[in-house]
Amino acid sequence: MAKEQVDRASREVESSNPKPESPDWSSTWLELAYDAIMVCNIDGVISYWNHGAELLYGWPKDQAIGAKSGDLLRTIFPVPMEQIATELERTGKWEGELRHTVRNGDMVVVSSRWNLRVDGAHREILEINRDIT
Repeated sequence: MAKEQVDRASREVESSNPKPESPDWSSTWLELAYDAIMVCNIDGVISYWNHGAELLYGWPKDQAIGAKSGDLLRTIFPVPMEQIATELERTGKWEGELRHTVRNGDMVVVSSRWNLRVDGAHREILEINRDIT
């Protein structure tokens, strides 16, 4: 009887932990990051917002998803957005410092890294921001 209980408990734990090949596995790990991580479409609409982003910016996930990141964070770019878009198209990545306004009105400076993912006509940007204020 004890072996059956151990086997059942083992299966339950195994089934509740996402496998490395599953989409849930990567998002589970991204939630543990201290950096603010978001995914936006090419127009800047947020589709993913991790716990680190909630902590840094003060916006809960349910309020950030669907918003335009530049509007939500009142982003101040170091160069014109057109220059960033050109770099993203040319190399698939961009790095620089951004100024963002958090929910309570304070301004933070972040070291920002962007990666472009292209899947046919679908384009998404993975943005990882580290507070360097």
